[in-house]
Parts: sequence; C-alpha cells; structure tokens
Amino acid sequence: MNLSKLLVVCAVALGGLAVGCGNKCKSECDDSKKCADATDADKNRDCDKACEDLDKVSDAAKCDKQKDDYFDCEDGKDQCATTDACEDKFTAFFTCVGTYCAAHATDSACTAAQADAPGAT
Repeated sequence: MNLSKLLVVCAVALGGLAVGCGNKCKSECDDSKKCADATDADKNRDCDKACEDLDKVSDAAKCDKQKDDYFDCEDGKDQCATTDACEDKFTAFFTCVGTYCAAHATDSACTAAQADAPGAT
C-alpha cells in the first residue's frame, strides 16, 4: 500500500492519525510526495513532524514492535505503486495505535498525530 493511500486510510480508520516512524517513515513520506497522484496536502506535509508525532504516539501506545514490523516491510518498496504486500502489518500497527487513542483521545501524542492527518486544519 503506498504511503499516500496509507495516510488516507489512517485518517479514515483512526479518526485522523498520520503515518510516522523514524527515518524509514521520513523516506517513505518524502518519496510519496513525488507520486503522480499526490495531493497538495501530500506534497505540503511536514514529514519530519508527522513522523516524529507518530513515533510519539507509537511509544505512548506501546506499539513500537508493530510499527517496526510495518516499516521494515515497507522499506525499499515503491511508494507510488499500489500494493497490499504489507497490509497485515499496517492493520496490526494502526489497530494498536487506534485502540490506544480511542481510549486516550486527549493524550497529547494522539492529538498531535491527528493534527498531521490529511485534511487537518
């Protein structure tokens, strides 16, 4: 699943969490800005902040293993290609984070990640 599509799915599935997770996240985010179907929001996304915020929410939710599994799977894949090769890892990570944020909606880690989501103001 390419990162642009992933960001939209995250926003819908979890009420607005953005994608993040260290250098692999930043690389994938930056690469997705170059895709033909990248929206203006995708192209203008602050990848450093989005990735930092998702690292924080992943830490707070204790989802680092799922995060690492997902980004390890995505590492080196074409972010513009439509593929579901890592969908199971994606689901595990965002279910973990989503469950935490649903129970801790006012946690600053959750609200910061949500602010980076597509369509956030």
